[in-house]
Amino acid sequence: MLSQRQYSEIVRDLTRLESFLLGLGLHKGTDRLRQLAKHVITIDQAYRSGTLGALSDREDVEDLVWSLVDAMEFSDIYAGLQGESPAVLKPLFRKALQGTLHPGKETAYRSNIGRNTAFELRLASGIRRAGGQVQLGQRADLVIDHAGARVYVECKRPFSANSIKANIEEARKQLRKRLDKDDHPMTAGIVAISASRAVNYSGSRLFVADEPRALRNLADDLIELHRVNSADFDRLSDLRILGILYHVQIPAYVKSIPLLTSASQAVVFMSGAAMQTMFPVSHGESIKDLFKNAL
Repeated sequence: MLSQRQYSEIVRDLTRLESFLLGLGLHKGTDRLRQLAKHVITIDQAYRSGTLGALSDREDVEDLVWSLVDAMEFSDIYAGLQGESPAVLKPLFRKALQGTLHPGKETAYRSNIGRNTAFELRLASGIRRAGGQVQLGQRADLVIDHAGARVYVECKRPFSANSIKANIEEARKQLRKRLDKDDHPMTAGIVAISASRAVNYSGSRLFVADEPRALRNLADDLIELHRVNSADFDRLSDLRILGILYHVQIPAYVKSIPLLTSASQAVVFMSGAAMQTMFPVSHGESIKDLFKNAL
């Protein structure tokens, strides 16, 4: 999916989000929102003057395009999580605003926390806009009550492709612990993986939208990650774990307009055995649709 948001709308949402966070007393980190907005304004000015292509000559071009991706993500988060409890949002945004402008400059153990948390917020926002009831940062990363079921979601953003399998296994263990403690009559779990860092480790990959296979290539990347790291879902003995969602988001350039934006692709893999066991009548179709429409 290619975002069609206008740059001015993104800047407006960032300004409103900053005001909201300042109202919560969250001052540290909001300067990052201002920095993102400044870079989006630079891109907007280049777009309006027909000089978008000239941005590639700037030394900070990668910071500019990643600022746009992050700005769009925060804009989406703001749109979907309005009305959420300030007590819940404040610590999550405190973490989400950490880190570097460019993901290629992240370190494995600290500066990637910001984008990890932003992924949780983005998924929660999308699920809410798709019609799901979601709780953040309490019993799990996300807890969704939908169609009579309670679905726990553990979100991971592996630092590299080599760590995806370990992240998935950790998420499964976390889900089992959550599910064992819940006496709800219908509980299940889903692993959510942000593969943006794993498929674009240096942060220099740019999606070119006018190439016929460009969008398909992103989906193919996610399908291959699933084949290598998590294709055993249909053979898991714990049928409460329904499946796994993979998501990737990278900068995108539409040559025919031209337009600089972001490309987002999500693929959901569900265990047939788990879905039939947990949802013998509906086979969990509404759950699958909820996650397919969330990102």
